Amino acid sequence: MKQLPILILTILTLGALSVMAKSRPQTTSQEDVRKADYIYLEALRAKSQGRNDVAYSLLQRARELNADDKDIGVELSLYLLRLSQNDSTLLDDAMVMLRDYNEANPSDLYNGSRYALLNEQLLNRDEAVRTWGRLHTYYPDHLEITYRYANALGMGGSEEDRDRAIAVYDSVEIAEGKSIPLTTKKIQLYFTRQDTTSILAEADRLRESSPKNVEFQVFSGDIYSMFGRTDEAKAFYDAACEIDPSSGLAYYSRAQFYNSLGDSAAFNREVFQALQQKSLDVETKLAILRSYIQEMYNDSTQLPRVGQLFDVLIDQHPHEHDIHALYARYLIVTKDYAKAAEQTERSLDLDPADQEGWEMLTSLYLQEEQLEKAKAAIKRSFRYYPEDGRQYLVLGSIYDQMGEREKAPQEYARALELIDSTDIKTISRIYGAMG
Repeated sequence: MKQLPILILTILTLGALSVMAKSRPQTTSQEDVRKADYIYLEALRAKSQGRNDVAYSLLQRARELNADDKDIGVELSLYLLRLSQNDSTLLDDAMVMLRDYNEANPSDLYNGSRYALLNEQLLNRDEAVRTWGRLHTYYPDHLEITYRYANALGMGGSEEDRDRAIAVYDSVEIAEGKSIPLTTKKIQLYFTRQDTTSILAEADRLRESSPKNVEFQVFSGDIYSMFGRTDEAKAFYDAACEIDPSSGLAYYSRAQFYNSLGDSAAFNREVFQALQQKSLDVETKLAILRSYIQEMYNDSTQLPRVGQLFDVLIDQHPHEHDIHALYARYLIVTKDYAKAAEQTERSLDLDPADQEGWEMLTSLYLQEEQLEKAKAAIKRSFRYYPEDGRQYLVLGSIYDQMGEREKAPQEYARALELIDSTDIKTISRIYGAMG
């Protein structure tokens, strides 16, 4: 006889056990019901006190006395799930108890969600869809449940299920309005069908719902560009820049579009325009700049333009630590150590709790052979990081180089106290310096 797959057998087993539980005659005596209720309450009290081993034992006993009590079952299932990592029998028992409870209490949002999520993890897709769908009928305005239901429908299954998922997302749009996250979810479902027409139509509907929305125009540009529709994509990026000439997002998106086409001149122009927009937050500007530096690094003729971009950003945001710190690192790559030290000093003035910055400043002054400045930087760093063993090692070596060798041994000894005993390389350096 052909064997059924394990997942199908599990689902059928759960269904059969649930039916058996429903059809079982009521044989529990009233005395056992009362005992079970009392023990169940004692179990909850033990649980509230953190005595989980006692609570588990009490719940097992209550279950033995009254297997028909769904509240006892669902509480016991929590413990069985924790113990079931390598025991499929315990897992099956827990899932049966959860299913029985949810069949008796279909509107319980918490336990219903937990049961549905567990079925998703166990790849019991049909049961997850059934449970999310039922919760959705009870809580049609609960967006998280709606999304879970639609996601479950869209994961695998039939074309009809994917159509149902799209219909669910459509219902959310009617209630909440169109948005990029919702449109993206529908587009992902169309991708599984390789339905380019529907994907582009979805982007069009989003854009047409609010023609003055810059993000919707950019989103359309990204989608059309993905399918090689470059003329339409450029029109959408241009429209975004025209709608809001101060939008950094619009300029940067158009810059990436030009970059994908290999138009370096247009890419440079758009990056400059993006970074000059005050509406763009600092984190985004730094992300743009890092990306730009990577693009331009191998072209030495472009390096002065990078410096100009940093000048623009510093002029706009003179008190941003991260801009000065990134500029310093860029200057180190270009081997302009003196200017890198200057930028690091500025970054530390803004945020002196930057341990790596202090070590870098020390190293830069040593690179420039400015021993007094390096020594002063280390001593300043000790105000914030008095247990930085590496800095004590460097300070000792500075005293050696300056001819103040009587001061070096105590710095090496201090470094030896502070360095992690597993850092063999640094410990070897300390002993070498002491020798």
